Amino acid sequence: MMHAEYTETEREMYDPNRLLDAVLKKMCWDNDATLARKLNVHANVIHRIRSGTLPLGASMLMWMQEATGMSIDELRQLMGDRRSRLRLSYA
Repeated sequence: MMHAEYTETEREMYDPNRLLDAVLKKMCWDNDATLARKLNVHANVIHRIRSGTLPLGASMLMWMQEATGMSIDELRQLMGDRRSRLRLSYA
């Protein structure tokens, strides 16, 4: 499990919706239901990410990378994740 330490400014810039919208636009997909189908997840997962009740995890980024051909770094930048390093928690 990753442990993220964000400053207040970073929390304000972090927006998974920006990433989801960019993926939809890049792939010319119509809506979140199509996105969910292409990523092989339930539509409720996309809804929960958009509403902020579910964090966008590493596995979702990998599935997006496979579906779009975009790099993980590019996807993270679109989401507003500007951390240069990720720290792992072994708890």
